[in-house]
Amino acid sequence: MAGESLNIEKLADAFEAFNRRDAEAYIAAVDVPEDYEWRPFLTAGIQGGVYRGPAGLREWFANLDEVFESFSLETSEMRDLGDRWLVIGTLRGRGRGSGVAVESPVGVVVELDAKRIPLRGIAFASHAEALTYARIET
Repeated sequence: MAGESLNIEKLADAFEAFNRRDAEAYIAAVDVPEDYEWRPFLTAGIQGGVYRGPAGLREWFANLDEVFESFSLETSEMRDLGDRWLVIGTLRGRGRGSGVAVESPVGVVVELDAKRIPLRGIAFASHAEALTYARIET
């Protein structure tokens, strides 16, 4: 049901769904509201950088499927910072058609409203960028 606060269990469920490439389970786990914004770094150049609401996340998943035959996120840290979540990890994938393996550090900051409902998620191509954005001392 839309409007539930984001917690560690929901985040873990969302990343499991992401690794299964299950957009619907991801959307349900995060409880994505219609006005949610997702700003990935990996496909930003392809799609202008912003996906909005559940429909936008479905589009993002479809875009990933077009580019990658496999794609996963291994999280190494998830921190509850009160008004935001910080996720640190590594993305791994294999290009569709090319077969080229890719690996990249990733940091994600999920900003929350006063009721801890996700407002926006922003992905960064380095842990340091995410830590800086999340206002964490490095």
